[in-house]
Amino acid sequence: MKWNYIIIITALMLGGIMLINALDNPVFTAGQKEVVVNGTIYANNSNIIMSSPETYNCIWYPNSDKKGSLKTCELITEFNNTNNVKSSLTGGAVNYTNLEKYSPLYSFSNTYTTDKDSGARSWSNWTAMPSSIDTSKMYAIKAVLDMPRYEARNYNVTLAGRLGGSPITLELDPTISACGTLSSAGTYTFNQSIVGAATCLTITSNNVTIDGAGYSLNYSGTSTYGITTNGYNNTIIKNLKITGLTTSSGGNAVYMINSTNLTIWNNSISEQTSGVPGSHAVELIMCPNPNITGNNISTLIATTGAGAIDLFSTSNAYINGNNLTGYYGVYPTGTGSSVVNETIINNVINATMGLIPQNNSNIAGNAITAVSYGIYFLITGTTNSTVNGNNITATGGLAIALSGYNNTITNNNATGTTYGIDILSGAGQVYSNNISNNAIKGATDGFAVFTSTNWNNIINYNNITSTGAGSSAIFLANSMNYTLTGNSALSSGTGTTYGIYLNKNCNNTYISDCISVSGGTADVNYSFSGNITVVNCSYVHNNETISGTANVLRKWYYAGYANWSNGTIINGANILGWNSSGSLQVNATTGATGYTPLTTIIDYYANSTSKYYYSPYQLNATYSGTNLTNSTYNATLMQNNYKHGWTFTAPAGNCWVKTLHLLFIPHGCMIPHGTST
Repeated sequence: MKWNYIIIITALMLGGIMLINALDNPVFTAGQKEVVVNGTIYANNSNIIMSSPETYNCIWYPNSDKKGSLKTCELITEFNNTNNVKSSLTGGAVNYTNLEKYSPLYSFSNTYTTDKDSGARSWSNWTAMPSSIDTSKMYAIKAVLDMPRYEARNYNVTLAGRLGGSPITLELDPTISACGTLSSAGTYTFNQSIVGAATCLTITSNNVTIDGAGYSLNYSGTSTYGITTNGYNNTIIKNLKITGLTTSSGGNAVYMINSTNLTIWNNSISEQTSGVPGSHAVELIMCPNPNITGNNISTLIATTGAGAIDLFSTSNAYINGNNLTGYYGVYPTGTGSSVVNETIINNVINATMGLIPQNNSNIAGNAITAVSYGIYFLITGTTNSTVNGNNITATGGLAIALSGYNNTITNNNATGTTYGIDILSGAGQVYSNNISNNAIKGATDGFAVFTSTNWNNIINYNNITSTGAGSSAIFLANSMNYTLTGNSALSSGTGTTYGIYLNKNCNNTYISDCISVSGGTADVNYSFSGNITVVNCSYVHNNETISGTANVLRKWYYAGYANWSNGTIINGANILGWNSSGSLQVNATTGATGYTPLTTIIDYYANSTSKYYYSPYQLNATYSGTNLTNSTYNATLMQNNYKHGWTFTAPAGNCWVKTLHLLFIPHGCMIPHGTST
């Protein structure tokens, strides 16, 4: 562990030196106090407290002096070993980072007096730095240096050596009491709220932690930032309230560029610029692997383009458990594969556009309330992303706007005032997406497709409803090779409404295992939609509309079953079925379970002018030379038949011969006909 302390020699103080004014006799800030930061025990069981006065003494040289352009500064740091074992510190080397260029002179003292009222210590008997320091006594190290009158410098005090024979490096823990630059690694802790009229904190070192300790950072100005860095890694920002008010585009509460492994945790971050686009609360540019967790992050929803979080060419973002408010909740930008592998989970988002997933993203467990779009897949295409278990409500638009390919949309509640889920016109190539097990609700339509280049999408096991006038629960246009399985599609709106509406160029659509399909005008409407196969779908009102070039083949499931009259199953019975035109439609053989493989049997073929029924069917079953004939089978009336039974009468007497697990009928044994059910 390290103890760090940063001091800025300027009016914008970081817990340290104040600005010296233009007088030869400077005036100092009243109420000086000592800042003491307790360390953490080292592996060698040392625990040293380092402390430093909040305000140090810098005095200008007289103008007439040859050093008239300089000031002389005296910096004292105190040390106190609080461990029970107080080993000697040998080889101690002190360093005041960023001040060594001024060649400070170091001295040592372990002699002091304490003011009985304030408790402040006054050190005396300064000597050269010893080779060994007795840490059983408090001691201090003083640096004296000359620097330009108007120079502003941060510094970080380090003391390295060997404590009890073990290597040790000590740094003082910095406090932040004003805006400035954090140029050394370490933890910077706020000791008060601060206000800046421009960019407040600039990070120019790796491994910087900013701990707000519950205090506030307020900033304002033109294109300014609360906290910013460019090119430095492993930054942590936590426990801080940041509020900004910029007057032009580009101001951000947190603005990070080329910063890897950033952590933003447990903060309240707000950019409250009104009417200025592009002023995001958090903007990350080329910052891979950020972790943004447990924050309240906001911009004004009405400010177009102002996002709570903007990710530009930033990959592997982990965004978890935040409250996000803005025109965008999460807005990833960039080209190609530069924004990938987002994990956006368990957030509460209130925005005009909730979030925009990119390639290989995981969007799960979010509660999203949006005006226009809850989740918006960019029309340039998003691939291999998962949207699972979200509650999405669009109060003035659609819940999910889908594009791209190989995406999985599952287990969401998606409600929109226009569409629940929609593939927009102009969305580019949209294919091989899986939309399953969702509750989808829209006023205009529940699930709708308008783009002309989409195919092979799967819509399975969803509960889809539409409520508006002239709406459809499922509306597909220009949609090739779609599979719709196990859906409930209900339209309760007024006017011309449908449960399922296939409108032009929906060739090779396969619809099966419908839970419920209902519309006001018709349950289903197939219009200029090509070849459509419908299996095991009952319509609530049992009505459908077919127009244009639509060709509908409606089927039901069928399986045969064969056994002997004593209950023994028959493996190898052949079941054949001919439709009303005498064409063979069923040809199946029972297996080891006695069942044939589950197949389909055609109810009818229909187009815009005619409907051709395939019933009644004539079926029979044969086994070992015995033929059982069933008179008729009406698929329109019976619909699914998962066990069309055929019972062969078992032979009498000693005509059974059993070899292994097979039954044989010896020659000369007569087998009477059986029955069919």
